[in-house]
Amino acid sequence: MTRSFDTPLCRLIAADVVEALKAVGEKHGMTITYEGGRYGDYTLDMKLKATITTEGGQPGDFAKHARLIGLPEDCWGKTFVSLGSGESATITGIKLSRRKYPVSATTERGRQIKCPVAMVKHGLEMAAGGAK
Repeated sequence: MTRSFDTPLCRLIAADVVEALKAVGEKHGMTITYEGGRYGDYTLDMKLKATITTEGGQPGDFAKHARLIGLPEDCWGKTFVSLGSGESATITGIKLSRRKYPVSATTERGRQIKCPVAMVKHGLEMAAGGAK
């Protein structure tokens, strides 16, 4: 029986590749992330992104990007309450090319989500005990 690629298999392979490259990234002061890809029956193309990080593990350009969209420069890795689901999420990145949902976060269940700036601001205020 000939095996072929499908979505669940591609996700597993991407996670394994990122995990295998974690040590390489740490050695060179960067993080390596999976940025999507394409697959056919017998081929898989993956896009990986290497980002130089600070000593705390924060992407080097994070503070600048946070400031540009009106978030605190030190919000990387902070947890906020997601308005949609009510569960906690941790800020993992900012992608300026996504105008409507520029903030990337990981929920407490490990799901990757994209968030609008207003929701993150409000969620950070709620997490800090300053809900309005």
